Amino acid sequence: MGQSGGGRELQEVTSYRIFHALRFPIVGALIVLLAVSSVVISLTEPTESTFLEEAFSQSTSTPAHLETSITAMSTETEVSQIEEDQTSRAQIQKEQNRYTEALRSENKNFQPYTPNFVPKGDLITTVSSFSPPPPTYQNIEPAPILENPPPQNPGPDPEIRYIEDVEQWRQSVETAINAYGGPSSDTNRFLRIMQCESMGQPNATNPSSGAAGLMQHLPQYWDARAASAGYSGYSAYDPIANINVSAWLIYQAPGGGWQHWVCQ
Repeated sequence: MGQSGGGRELQEVTSYRIFHALRFPIVGALIVLLAVSSVVISLTEPTESTFLEEAFSQSTSTPAHLETSITAMSTETEVSQIEEDQTSRAQIQKEQNRYTEALRSENKNFQPYTPNFVPKGDLITTVSSFSPPPPTYQNIEPAPILENPPPQNPGPDPEIRYIEDVEQWRQSVETAINAYGGPSSDTNRFLRIMQCESMGQPNATNPSSGAAGLMQHLPQYWDARAASAGYSGYSAYDPIANINVSAWLIYQAPGGGWQHWVCQ
């Protein structure tokens, strides 16, 4: 009796040990089996992107009867536009013919004609480009030709005059212009600038820039200009020196000219 009981306990212990030793391989086999099953299922079922593409293509496809309707509507629109253009051209041609006939009647009967319609749209350009033939008048006697017509000479223009403080320098200005190769006809222009710059005052000074004299020369340029014009050492407040240096600047200085003065 004792021996048989001990054999069963030995068998149970042995089975437990075998199961305990195989627990990890069994669990690993189950995990591998589940992974293989998942891969097989994912390969056999349709993907979500494929399903969405099919659904989108079905929803965006245009039925055949809708395409036919769209084509028909486009054709009707083109026909309507052509008919409208033809009607507009016919109306313009009609109005032009009416206006032309009225002008011909006016030229024939010498009666001015006032149209009772106002051209619009393309008709404005069409009507304005129409040039009717000039009327021919008959039995018009020419005006008599005088053998000795009276002279029509209004005489020379009166001399331009400036204020007295400026006019006093006229002769000096004309002499300086001629000395540096300028024409006497520039005298009035020279005096006009002088009146604008200094009002003919030799001691005039610009408080902001320091420009001095009759023609308002800037102090940083005066010495070099005066030396080039032959007035080295002269002051810008000397009226004769100021006038002659200005004439040199206009007619002989490199890059010279009237542009050195804002007043013109």
